[in-house]
Amino acid sequence: MDFSYNNSMDEVQKALKIRYVNLHPLIFQRSLEKAASNGELFDILESIPEETPIVWDDTHRRWVHTDDLVQSGVPGRQSDD
Repeated sequence: MDFSYNNSMDEVQKALKIRYVNLHPLIFQRSLEKAASNGELFDILESIPEETPIVWDDTHRRWVHTDDLVQSGVPGRQSDD
């Protein structure tokens, strides 16, 4: 019996996973968790930057490229101060 997270995905999400097979599985999973709908999931996946590293921007609800490897100035990220 397969207990992977694929079992909880609907047909659209499974199709998107196949379409974005070259995307790192963790990025796909986090995108799936962040998306409020399948349409938003598609928009998130379509907008993933080619450049790395990337971080999640809560304000724009998208993955964004960053040059800040310690992520101290990432938009939408709250500081610990």
